[in-house]
Amino acid sequence: AREDSQDPYAIVNASVTWRSPDENYSVRVFGTNLTGQEYYAAMNASSNFGARYASWGMPRQVGIEVRRDF
Repeated sequence: AREDSQDPYAIVNASVTWRSPDENYSVRVFGTNLTGQEYYAAMNASSNFGARYASWGMPRQVGIEVRRDF
C-alpha cells in the first residue's frame, strides 16, 4: 500500500580528518544527512489494531572529534 512506502532518497555524509605528523593527535570534522533529508528509518503496521507507525531517520548533525592516541 502507498501508506507503507516512501519515495527514494539519498543521504549525504562527509568527514575530513587531520593527523599530526607524529600521529598521536587527530581532529575530525564530520556531518551526516547534510541535505536535511526527511525520511522514515522504519515503518510497520499492526493488523490487530489497523494502525501504522514509523520512526524518523536522524536529522542533520555536524560535529568535531579530537583524539589523542597513547
